[in-house]
Amino acid sequence: MRKNHITLFIAGVLCVVINLLLHVLTQHFNLPIYLDSTGTILISALSGYLPGIFVALASCLIKGALFESSLIYFGITDIVVAVCSAHYFGRHDRNKNKYLRLFLLFATIIITGIMFDLCFIHFFPSAVKWSRINLLAFNFYTKHHINKTASKVLVISLINTIDKLIILPVCFAIIKVLPLKLRNSLVLNGWRQTPISDDEAIDSVSCRSISLKTSIIFMLSFACISISLIAALISLLLFKNYSLDKHKQIAKSSAALAATFVNGDNVERYLNEGEVLDYNETKEKLNDIRDSSPIIEFVYVYKVMADGCHVIFDLDTEELAGGKLGEVVPFDESFLPYVDTLMSGNDIDAIITDDTFG
Repeated sequence: MRKNHITLFIAGVLCVVINLLLHVLTQHFNLPIYLDSTGTILISALSGYLPGIFVALASCLIKGALFESSLIYFGITDIVVAVCSAHYFGRHDRNKNKYLRLFLLFATIIITGIMFDLCFIHFFPSAVKWSRINLLAFNFYTKHHINKTASKVLVISLINTIDKLIILPVCFAIIKVLPLKLRNSLVLNGWRQTPISDDEAIDSVSCRSISLKTSIIFMLSFACISISLIAALISLLLFKNYSLDKHKQIAKSSAALAATFVNGDNVERYLNEGEVLDYNETKEKLNDIRDSSPIIEFVYVYKVMADGCHVIFDLDTEELAGGKLGEVVPFDESFLPYVDTLMSGNDIDAIITDDTFG
């Protein structure tokens, strides 16, 4: 019994990994399909409701933590897909009305995917996964002159249909080639999810069995822990995003204020003649900006040139002395992609970095 549960646990972990790898691949190659419910459908068809729900939740939590926080909310779609897969391809009467059940599964998860995608694209329009859909919908709109909303609905329907046309045959081809002994070891009979077959009833001595009380306690505990983890992770990600946005806003406002104090016409004279004109007065104003907020640690003004950053102002801190006027500071690695933009006099967005002054 322990060995079979270990096998089921390993299969669940592998299915989570499959979901994550397929998500990374579709993002890397900019494919307009998802494919990241493959592992969920596979484990649900093999093992039943609870393993499928567990894989769906785990996949969405990990994707939300590693890639984009809004992906957590798509766990609702994956859970529905897991339940449908387990229901239509449960252990009972697996060969009865197989093609009808396959069609019903196909239709159900496509309709569910379309409905949830339309809801999520309304509530989370800035999510990364919509960029490809919006581009395809815009191209469809410009070429065929169809209403923009209708174009989105049509594109989402096509993507979900193609996605499931790829996933379902792959999943059931994998199930077909798996050894019968392995497939049987992955069925979670002890949860009383589905009636056992006659062959399993004869061999009931070796069947995994869990009492109803234990089953209910485990399911309630699993549900409570899962909901708590999801709520905690969503709260953490929302706080992180809010904190980053506030810090970016403060950084931009401080930089804009500092720019009003520095006379750009005097920069060349500072570099050539030293601390002349209003240099010290400007430096005091920059000190006031740094002292205005405890989250501002560094304030510096550089002239970006091909050989590096030429120091104009670089204020001292308690732990670190600032650079001297005219000193050349090498570019940090995270700064390199923006050098040409800055040298041409254009603005850049706030950069989050762990380099020298990150």
